Amino acid sequence: NNVIRFLHKLAETFFWVVLKKLDIESYDIDVEVYEVYREWKLISYYFMDLFYRKEKRQWAWADIIRERNYEIMQKWIKNKIPLVVNCANFQKWINKTLLTIRDVETIFHEFWHALHAMLAESKYSELNWFEVEWDFVELPSQLLENWVIDKESLSKLAIHHETWVSIEEELINKLEKLKIYMTWNFVVSQNEYALLDLNLHMIENIPDSSLELDKICLDLIKKYSLFDKEESYKMYCSFSHIFWWWYAAWYYSYMWAEIIEAQVFDKIKKEWMFNKEVWKKYIDSILWPWTKKPAKELFYDFVKSDLDINYFYKRKGL
Repeated sequence: NNVIRFLHKLAETFFWVVLKKLDIESYDIDVEVYEVYREWKLISYYFMDLFYRKEKRQWAWADIIRERNYEIMQKWIKNKIPLVVNCANFQKWINKTLLTIRDVETIFHEFWHALHAMLAESKYSELNWFEVEWDFVELPSQLLENWVIDKESLSKLAIHHETWVSIEEELINKLEKLKIYMTWNFVVSQNEYALLDLNLHMIENIPDSSLELDKICLDLIKKYSLFDKEESYKMYCSFSHIFWWWYAAWYYSYMWAEIIEAQVFDKIKKEWMFNKEVWKKYIDSILWPWTKKPAKELFYDFVKSDLDINYFYKRKGL
């Protein structure tokens, strides 16, 4: 609950968004429903569905249940209140649910996807949220993860679940060092997956059997990986991002968005992480215009410089 309160307070501080919890029955007892207001105007309903159920799919995600404008039987239904949902699969404890840092990052990441959908301004649903340039779509969600791991924010967010004392400076310093521990391994693995994805979608001769596909994937991964892979390696079988999500041939966009985000966050960090003025500039330059300009121009409007990969290298300690 402390994490959710902190997150909603960020939304209120940065985006002038207020979430009002409703006392209503939803599709599951653990689902919380909110009205979302901005400048005293109801802009969305928000469903927070964060606990495990056996019928729920794995992982965590954000989705739009109902668009603001949509078409049914060639008849436009306009200006409806959108319905937006966050789902996850955390284990619910009896008295309280404790979260790892990775859990908190997941909540922040997916909530910002949801908030992006709630704040969408275009009257055309096809020009909002996930319909923006795919290289750019993860920028808002990955950006907010910094408010979980940066020491300036972590000291406000992390409190002991029994004593309510803020996290110790010594532990924050340890976490600061761990942020770049083994990051090269993550960078290499992400590139392996991205290159595997791209190559799978560029195969000219479709494999005739699963055995042939196994060999193609193993040869590809051996080509790019720093580590030897055994014959039993079949990661592609569970590579759900590229088969039943929207990421076919686009998996590289996660790391590309992280490269973009590293430079955007550096700009925000220099101005102070809780500076309302810099956030207003971010909203006006990047979040709301989305499809009105190419993403490259939106980026430049905010940072006032071209993309520089050195911010990403610095982030990863490389």
